[in-house]
Amino acid sequence: MDKSETCTIGRHRIDLHFRDGVGPASPYSLLLAENIPDLSEKTAVDLGTGSGIIAIIAALQGAKMVYLLDTFDKAIGLALENGERNGVGDRLVHLPIGTAMLPLPDGEKVDAILCNPAQLPSPQQEQKNSPF
Repeated sequence: MDKSETCTIGRHRIDLHFRDGVGPASPYSLLLAENIPDLSEKTAVDLGTGSGIIAIIAALQGAKMVYLLDTFDKAIGLALENGERNGVGDRLVHLPIGTAMLPLPDGEKVDAILCNPAQLPSPQQEQKNSPF
């Protein structure tokens, strides 16, 4: 079942859909997205793209090309769909994971590598009477 969410990131308003085990953007993803600088005419890589939020914002921040990498094939498909949904699909390119860490096409260089580290701990609320 598709779920959707609209996010406002800086001056950008984006619509994201989620399904097949790809969840909504975490607070960490939103924080990273809000801090992506101007990438005019630059090439970027989004490692672990998930829903594509970071790649989409990178493209909206001017990146001419954003390569998507993820170990979860369904995430790549969803990220590409979300890119189309937000008018930047022509600048998002799936980069299949290969034997190299970043299997870029021959001669290709990137200007920025964006990554939202997975499995960051959630903020814990302070417990009363806790010695910690």
